[in-house]
Amino acid sequence: MAYRMANMFVVIHVIGSYQIYAMPVFDTLEGWLVRTWNFTRSTKLRFCTRTCLLFLTMFEAITFPFFGGLGFFGGFAFAPTTYFVSNP
Repeated sequence: MAYRMANMFVVIHVIGSYQIYAMPVFDTLEGWLVRTWNFTRSTKLRFCTRTCLLFLTMFEAITFPFFGGLGFFGGFAFAPTTYFVSNP
């Protein structure tokens, strides 16, 4: 019972801290879109940017454990290109 309760409190803490630390990122992204692409500040823009950023961070968190395998395959593919591609 204590193990489940501890896990529940960790999840609650992570959800709350993500919201606090992500607010400046959300605000910076929205400000950049308003200044650069002349969007108007609206609820629709806020919903779309926050949803896209949430999915981006979720995708990064899901794929992060597999970076070791990707590094192996990247190094495996990079080695032959150093021999075949000449420097100008």
